[in-house]
Amino acid sequence: MSEFKVCTCCKEIKSVSEFWKHKKTKDGLREQCCHCIRDKKRDWHLKNRDKYNEYSKNYKLKNKEKVNLYQRLQTNKITDSYIVNGLGLKNAPQELIEAKRIQILIHRKLKNENTKHKTIA
Repeated sequence: MSEFKVCTCCKEIKSVSEFWKHKKTKDGLREQCCHCIRDKKRDWHLKNRDKYNEYSKNYKLKNKEKVNLYQRLQTNKITDSYIVNGLGLKNAPQELIEAKRIQILIHRKLKNENTKHKTIA
């Protein structure tokens, strides 16, 4: 497989790492680069902000349990990029990332326990 591909939107030659995967295409990659796709999505959201907000509001009302579960799972999920950005280090060693992840989880658990005791008292 070639290491480069032409984006059908911006017509630039880019590395295949700049294209998202797509199972139904021959080469397994989208035709447009991820930057062009993001730009299109952002433009659509800006043009259709009211429509999107209404849809989002209705979805959350109809699927409260699903949304709450997703939010709880996301709260407990601590990605490497979240930790690296928080530390301000681009090439942080994996050991430091894992140590920071454990530190954050402990901090959250202690904070959660403290808030539970405050509401009871």
